[in-house]
Parts: sequence; structure tokens; C-alpha cells
Amino acid sequence: MDARQVTSRKGRRAVAAVELAVCLPAIVVLVFAAIETCTMIFVSQALHAATYEGARVAIQRSSDNTKVTTRTQQILDGHGVAGATITLSPANVTAAAPGDLVRVTVRVSCDANRISPPFIFGGRNIEIYTTMAKE
Repeated sequence: MDARQVTSRKGRRAVAAVELAVCLPAIVVLVFAAIETCTMIFVSQALHAATYEGARVAIQRSSDNTKVTTRTQQILDGHGVAGATITLSPANVTAAAPGDLVRVTVRVSCDANRISPPFIFGGRNIEIYTTMAKE
């Protein structure tokens, strides 16, 4: 090996180290942002499933608020969603007449359901609702 080849290899290693030092923080931020976004998409889909199942229970003739909130909470617990607030409209689904619209709304804090530092969704809430006609 001559001296130029050794110097050239050391120079390439130094350039690679500088490139890594510059690019690595950006790559780490992108990875955490992607993880947080995927987590919030999962939470949103879980809320859709929970409100749908709750609305299916709410439109039945024999349903009451306890059955609706219990079924909705079961779905949320099954998906590992924490800190959810379930709201029914009308406030008493038993009193709704056939053909009336019944809405199940679930609101959840993004902070209670994240697995990474809050890059994008910190301090925000997700609210999903499903509306169906009473049987």
C-alpha cells in the first residue's frame, strides 16, 4: 500500500462519520414521528370500531345506556385504548323512539395513548362518532 491509499481510506471514513452525525438525528426524528402517527391511526381505528359496536347495541329495542357504554368500553379495552370518554345522544337511549337517530361518541386524549415522545400529536384529542337509527 502506498501513502495515498491509506490517506484516502481515512478521509472516506471521516466523511462517512460526518454524514452519519448529520443524518442520524433526522432519521431518528422521522422514525419516532412514523411510530407516533401509526399509533394514532391505530387508536382512531379502535375508536371507530368501539363507536360502531356501541351504536349497534344502542339501536336495539331492549338496550339501555349501561349496555351501550359497557360494550363500547369492552372494545376500547380490547384495543388497549386508555382515558376514553363515552357520550350518548340522546342522553337516554331507552327513551329514543324507533327511527330516531342515536349517536355514540368517543373522545380520547392522544397523550394517554402514545408510546413515544409527543412530536406531532401532543396535547391533542381524537373524537369519533357513529350515528344509527333506532330499531
